[in-house]
Amino acid sequence: MIKRILLMISLVFLFSSIFSAEKDRLAVMDVQDEANLFNKKTIANVTDYIFTKLQGTKIYWMVPKADRDTALEQAIEETVKGSRRECVDEKCQLSLVAQLQANFLINTKIKKLYQGTCNISISKFDVEKRAGVDSWTTDFNCSEKGVFEAINSFDFGGKKEQVGIVKQDDTADKNACKYAKEKDSVKIWQEYLNEYPGGICVFEAKNKISENSDETHKKEDVLVQQTIDFLRGAECLSVEDENKAYLKLVQSIKDLKYIWEKRDSTVSKSLSSEKKLKDKRALLLDNLKEEWGAFKNRCIENFTKIKMLNNRSDLSWSSKTTEKMNWFEAKDYCENSKEGGYSDWRLPTISELRSIIINCSPTEPGGTCKVTDTCLSSTCMDGSCNGCSILKEHSKIDDKEMIWSYSSVQSFDYAAWYVNFYDGHIQPNRKSNLLYVRCVR
Repeated sequence: MIKRILLMISLVFLFSSIFSAEKDRLAVMDVQDEANLFNKKTIANVTDYIFTKLQGTKIYWMVPKADRDTALEQAIEETVKGSRRECVDEKCQLSLVAQLQANFLINTKIKKLYQGTCNISISKFDVEKRAGVDSWTTDFNCSEKGVFEAINSFDFGGKKEQVGIVKQDDTADKNACKYAKEKDSVKIWQEYLNEYPGGICVFEAKNKISENSDETHKKEDVLVQQTIDFLRGAECLSVEDENKAYLKLVQSIKDLKYIWEKRDSTVSKSLSSEKKLKDKRALLLDNLKEEWGAFKNRCIENFTKIKMLNNRSDLSWSSKTTEKMNWFEAKDYCENSKEGGYSDWRLPTISELRSIIINCSPTEPGGTCKVTDTCLSSTCMDGSCNGCSILKEHSKIDDKEMIWSYSSVQSFDYAAWYVNFYDGHIQPNRKSNLLYVRCVR
């Protein structure tokens, strides 16, 4: 009997505690659209939708919107009179709670994360404790439909997320993936990968970034190889040839640095990948440096040979052509000539042509005219290069015509120097023009 009485007393206390448990009394505040994505009507609809979703759980007492608005007017009057229509600061909200006798506020914020992706966060604020006790948050695609779908995805019935934890839902992931595909930029794909490391487009993002890296490496290799091929095939018979090759080298290094800077600005690097990149880039630069050194050595050898040739008196000259040629034809003609059974004929340099000038001291070897194999700029030419009297012979081998030299005018690839043996003058001429040719060996 006693046991039965004790059991009944226990049941009374148990059911009395259950029925006496008070529900949370919630006041839903207007949504704060920090990104100004939506108009006032949409914001009002979003606020009402949140109210409806919370009310539908049947686990809260909901303060009617009409009561909230009336209390809101009074709270504003008491706190921030005439300053604004929102009640978002703590003082105003405490006054509002006193008017409504609510113990919890629902605050909602919408903000933009980046292009095509926004975030909505709904916080349940315990006014007495002055602390957030629950929060629901997720990303969406910044559209009106997207924000309602985001709210609909929340479970307000007890399964809640802690404040600060962002749920990456499928909708936001799909929208971010779609945006990345539309832009198809390595930088955007990298941002997607950082934001959604487990997203639906991770495989594609990694492939795009990898393809870009492979393409960058291919561009680097092609550029360096082209420069190496140029240096290996370039002639170096004058200072102009050397300067031309140097400018090519400098431009290639600039292009490499541009490729690297562009790649570095779009793709994040780990410590290990960064070391590999540095090693690869250092190797490319070393290859260029090594090839430039070989080219310079070749130039020095050629300059030494030319100097020896200029000091020789035993240069062999071919017969003069019976027809005029442009500079390109003249160069090919000499290099392919088999005259006398020899195959080492070439177009003479300007210094070599000067070695057969006579009776005109300014343009003879060592004369005051500064145009030589080591001075090929147009600034090297002055009045002393204008020749001498036409009453005298000016060629050791009886030439009286204008004869091409191999030497191009520095900084003007379309022109080359020639000697007019009629009066012994030295001048530049367009390579497309027609002059006579004598080869040398």
